[in-house]
Amino acid sequence: MKYSFCFKFFIVLFLLTGNISTAQNKVNFFEGGISYLIPIGSFGQHINSNHLGLEMAYLRQVGYERPLFWGVSMYFTNIGSFNAITTEVIDFGIYDFNSTTKSNLIGLDGKFRYYPDLNLGKVEWYIEAVLGFKWLFIYTSKTFIDSHDSSSSHIDKGEIGLNYGVNTGFQYKINDNMYLNLKGGYYQGLSTPYFAYNNDRTNFYTTLDKFDLKQSTTDLIHIDLGITYRF
Repeated sequence: MKYSFCFKFFIVLFLLTGNISTAQNKVNFFEGGISYLIPIGSFGQHINSNHLGLEMAYLRQVGYERPLFWGVSMYFTNIGSFNAITTEVIDFGIYDFNSTTKSNLIGLDGKFRYYPDLNLGKVEWYIEAVLGFKWLFIYTSKTFIDSHDSSSSHIDKGEIGLNYGVNTGFQYKINDNMYLNLKGGYYQGLSTPYFAYNNDRTNFYTTLDKFDLKQSTTDLIHIDLGITYRF
């Protein structure tokens, strides 16, 4: 039942494009821009601030003069970070490190986009359905204080969760090959473990200790502003 909306949406799009033909001649899109991500629900209770991220996407027209596109998109944001000088005991020696731990989110989605046949001048309106994955992982890097050439980094833990959602957006034509693109949408994510920064924790041995392991749905509101290049 959780996926039925997306599947029905895809079917409706294909039925629409079987009967509707427009004068659009778009073949390929490459998109890039800035994302403003708003955690909501249980996810928003643990990640209690909004975050800027980056997104890029590639879309290809399904058929000549059909207003339906398919493609993939990827976005990235940091959902929490902490930096400190830490002291660790290694092989009976005491060493100081400049340590940074970051909790990150990378999304990879497949998408279908439909352009209704509306005459809005230089503005084109679209709706799209997305289905994909979120990778939530936490990453630590350390630099030895006495030698900046000695450093290490590793992924402490990561989990992948399924997400799906709907966007609506507008493209404003700048020239024949360039558009200003603004869209917003809701992405529902299934329950997934992740690390949330805990500012109230004062006692820590490593920077990872400042993060709490949580598990909840990972719902997000996306607001994206960027450029679409047509080729």
